[in-house]
Amino acid sequence: TLNYLINEYLLSNNYKVTSVTFGEENDTSDLEDWDSVGLNCARPPDLNQLYRWYCHQLNVDNEKPTKEDFSMLVNFDENLHDEYKNLKTTVQQMQFDLVEYNKRINQIEDEKLNLNNEIQCLEHEKKNLLIQLQVLQNRLTSDEPSIVEIGGYGW
Repeated sequence: TLNYLINEYLLSNNYKVTSVTFGEENDTSDLEDWDSVGLNCARPPDLNQLYRWYCHQLNVDNEKPTKEDFSMLVNFDENLHDEYKNLKTTVQQMQFDLVEYNKRINQIEDEKLNLNNEIQCLEHEKKNLLIQLQVLQNRLTSDEPSIVEIGGYGW
């Protein structure tokens, strides 16, 4: 019965290709004729009417909220709204702080890079000075005997 109603709904709402596909998937009965469904009762209302009846029954069975319940929900929503504002402010402050921290990190990294470059320059200068010192020491050690011999005074 449900397959018949679904097929009828598809046809009435111009879903003809879907209706044909649905009919091909349900080989058990002819979905276009109510008498072929095999039930000995009157044809049921269409699917939209059944759905509306079901929703109407749900609304009738459930009690509508009283005014007190509604006012309680409004107060609850105000509390949530205040909390939301506080959290939103906190998040914005945290985002601002994060941007500032990232800027500071970038500055420190640049400073580190500059200091590393300065260290490398100083080490290179130190090596050059050590080489010059070694050269001067070698000259002094090689020149000392000749000075002693020339002057004879032992300078």
